[in-house]
Amino acid sequence: MAEHTQNIAVFFGLTPEGGGAPESMTSAVAKATTNAVQHAGAAVGVVKSVLERGVPATQWAATATQVIALLGKELSSLAIPSLLARAWSTYEPFRKYLDETKYPPTTPYIVPLHKHTISATYHPLIELRLDGTPAGKVNFTVKVSITFDVVSVVIQNKRFVGAKTGAAEAKGTLECEGAQILERTLTKIDLPGDISFGDGFPIGPSAASNRAA
Repeated sequence: MAEHTQNIAVFFGLTPEGGGAPESMTSAVAKATTNAVQHAGAAVGVVKSVLERGVPATQWAATATQVIALLGKELSSLAIPSLLARAWSTYEPFRKYLDETKYPPTTPYIVPLHKHTISATYHPLIELRLDGTPAGKVNFTVKVSITFDVVSVVIQNKRFVGAKTGAAEAKGTLECEGAQILERTLTKIDLPGDISFGDGFPIGPSAASNRAA
């Protein structure tokens, strides 16, 4: 059965419906959070004094849960359709549609792609506070790739304005401070058959590393 995936948080299962973060992820984020705060304590007196009083392990775990919640909120804002449009907007073969003499702005063009893979990388950063004082940062890296057997994009006036999609495969990894803490593979995901990009995403002036075969 295909799984409907609206955004990156849903893809990684970080929503209540998806089961939330696994225990191994929470433990890894708790460790990264502890390290970040202890490093900050070496330079920030207020943070150092709090650490010297002692921080219970349960508080570190609670902080990790909050960090993951903030991460999930940020990833929820990364909609899969927008990821697609942004990736396509810098894909080299589409640059020819920048030529208005060959592709008039009033005409929409439907461009089919076969066995097409796009990839995207994000670097969310969660800032920590201890008693209201800045207490370090936790860095994440999110990598996602989606492969379509067939997909068509709609271009008009040098912009991506829509797409027609079918089932697709997706995989991704989530890293915290350089260490992989979550991996996700879906052999079949469903996207809306007809996607509108509203005002559209402009075709970029330079090529990117997206590939199509």
